[in-house]
Amino acid sequence: MNGCVVLFGITRGQASKCQKQFDSLVLQSLQKNSIKYTTYLHAFELNFINASRSQENNIKIKDPKDWQLFKPNFSITECQDKFDKDTDFNKFIGGRQDAWRTGHQNTKNLIRQLFSLQKSFSLIKEKYDFYLFSRLDLLYKNNHGLIDSIKDVVDHPQENILYTPSWNCGAGRALNDRIAICNHNVAEIYANRINYISTTLQPKAPIHSEFFLKTVMDNHNIENKKFRFYAARIRANGRIEKN
Repeated sequence: MNGCVVLFGITRGQASKCQKQFDSLVLQSLQKNSIKYTTYLHAFELNFINASRSQENNIKIKDPKDWQLFKPNFSITECQDKFDKDTDFNKFIGGRQDAWRTGHQNTKNLIRQLFSLQKSFSLIKEKYDFYLFSRLDLLYKNNHGLIDSIKDVVDHPQENILYTPSWNCGAGRALNDRIAICNHNVAEIYANRINYISTTLQPKAPIHSEFFLKTVMDNHNIENKKFRFYAARIRANGRIEKN
């Protein structure tokens, strides 16, 4: 069994905590089950975090390159400030409602996340038996169902299955977009869903991460299954989210 781990996003300066748990609960579990894997990573580097909704106000990141603690086999990074200057966010946001009512600050965060996800996936030049996607700012708490989910995907290569967390999924109306496990066909859609914004959502509809993911998967007739292992978001100020 040969899979790949796709990491993306920002570390929020918390990589020392997140990497330790990720290695202990995810990577070591793969190793113990004789599962080979290759790690791919894209990260935005930035010196300060500003996210009013999560109460991260001008928090300095001590080490913008702490993503290196994840020791990826293949990686690419870029300056978030430069990305923001070079990116026409209006191409994605123009005329849309703001799902979080933060002046589209959180919508821009989502665009960055989707871009990072796509960029990390673009580093992959071969096909794997399974793909495990994970944000870089997650503090893993357990690995319940991790191996079973992977085995289910690998044992049914002709079935398009997307495993996502059983928590924070909008009471069945949305899909948690922080972690996922799937085969190559589904990974192509999951990782490139930034391309589906204009064709999937109505012109004025908000780009809401979890609802958008469910819409894309439903449109491609991809079966969703749930795993129980849990990882909490950790903020730049060290605060750990409850969901």
